[in-house]
Amino acid sequence: MRTVTRKAILLAAAMALLTPAPPARAGEGKPAGSLRIGIGVIPSNPDPAFDTTSNSMFAYNQMFDALAVADERGNMKPALATSWKVLDDKVTWQFKLRPGVKFHNGEEFDAATVKFNIERIGDPKVKSNWFARVAQVARVDVVDRHTVNVVTKRPWGILLKDLLVVYMVPPKYYQQVGLDGFSRAPVGTGPFKFKAYDKLSHITYAAAENSWRGAPKVAEVVFRRLPEAATRVAGLESGEINAVVDVPVEDVDRLKAKGLQFTGVNIAGPNILILRTTVDSPLKDKRVRQAMNYAVDKDAIVKHILRGYGRVLDGQLVGPDGYGYNPALKPYPHDPERAKKLLANAGHPNGFEIKFDGTEGRYPKDKEFEEAIVAQMAKVGIRLNLQIVDANVFIKNYVNGILGPVFVLAQQYLPSMDLNQGLPNYRSAASHKQLASREFDALYEAQAGELDPEKRLKLLHQLAAWFHEEAPVVFLHQFQSVFGTHPSVKGFEPMANYSADLSRVSLEGKR
Repeated sequence: MRTVTRKAILLAAAMALLTPAPPARAGEGKPAGSLRIGIGVIPSNPDPAFDTTSNSMFAYNQMFDALAVADERGNMKPALATSWKVLDDKVTWQFKLRPGVKFHNGEEFDAATVKFNIERIGDPKVKSNWFARVAQVARVDVVDRHTVNVVTKRPWGILLKDLLVVYMVPPKYYQQVGLDGFSRAPVGTGPFKFKAYDKLSHITYAAAENSWRGAPKVAEVVFRRLPEAATRVAGLESGEINAVVDVPVEDVDRLKAKGLQFTGVNIAGPNILILRTTVDSPLKDKRVRQAMNYAVDKDAIVKHILRGYGRVLDGQLVGPDGYGYNPALKPYPHDPERAKKLLANAGHPNGFEIKFDGTEGRYPKDKEFEEAIVAQMAKVGIRLNLQIVDANVFIKNYVNGILGPVFVLAQQYLPSMDLNQGLPNYRSAASHKQLASREFDALYEAQAGELDPEKRLKLLHQLAAWFHEEAPVVFLHQFQSVFGTHPSVKGFEPMANYSADLSRVSLEGKR
């Protein structure tokens, strides 16, 4: 009876959230209507210090702000900081802060706020999943009310991009309610403020008054947790929700015929196959890794499995939208004969068998393209033993460095839109144990510590070329995430960083 009652309650709550959004209210300048977004995952915690998934950052970005933001090419733009510079000692970053910014509870944002938040993320007791992003910070000094110095342990050219995920929360309120209390009722500086949360169903925001970013056009945003794509599509068709993230590509043409709107965006999280070189296997030989790249028909995967919603990677970990993209590099062509020759030269004329950890439902069309890769590899003698790994086990095994030795991954470079973002996982010291190369380690450290943007970009180009040649991954595709909206939704403009500024969205007509 308890189980039945609980299910009934959850079902009733879900149905209430699927009720069509109310009509937009009349009145110039007033936020109107409820924007209901169907999305596969919502934050596991309303506090932005813990959930690092792209879906969750989509939600966090509506309520919280950081010192800066990255545009779709990885260029840094002001947010809560209006400007920044590195002082002559090369380890002190001085930030000038935006005056007059207040949190949703009225608490003022100032230099002491920045100090508190960086130290909060770096506090081992907090156990923030962003801890590594502030590991190079030695201390934070308040200069005056609107000036703060962040001192690094050594020259660290990527500090500003590391700080993109340090979302600001109000120190006084946080200290009053504690970590658990803040998770139940978080406070930020963004255009939307916290309203309600249920980790099984939704996170809801209301329009905030006097946001420094400007007033939202909608009164409410509801991120609906709908893990099943079919449920999201059904909600969009019926009008029960008015925007959807990750519409299956096979549904797009049918839904377009019904007047629904769609935007496909190349997401900054391309699919690759990691080829772990830290275990005793044929993968230790560069010729084998190159052969695996030649064996895969990536154009066919994009055309027939993704139905054109994506692009083949140019033999590097980022697309043209990524800072550090090397325009001189080209994709590995599909060349099975060359793959066979490389395998023979590497001592594997009859190929070999190796374990391949895959996923189902984690990435768009993942099981389909994994099975296609298995078939294509078999034609050159490489027998991939595909095993679909449960989502929760997958993450645990990834963190512990025991996936594979061949496994699928979406190598994210959002929100920084910078090649560097995924590179720490390949360091010899990384817990993930994907790669062990002194040459890579040296290139990584050089670009990370370079303060001159032009010199750093050249180093990133060198790193991209190193990856292309050494091929510690099979470069697959940058998939498109398809966003669907009801015709009443105006101004919904998704970006490659898997987000959109919802304060610009308005609702017309019935929803």
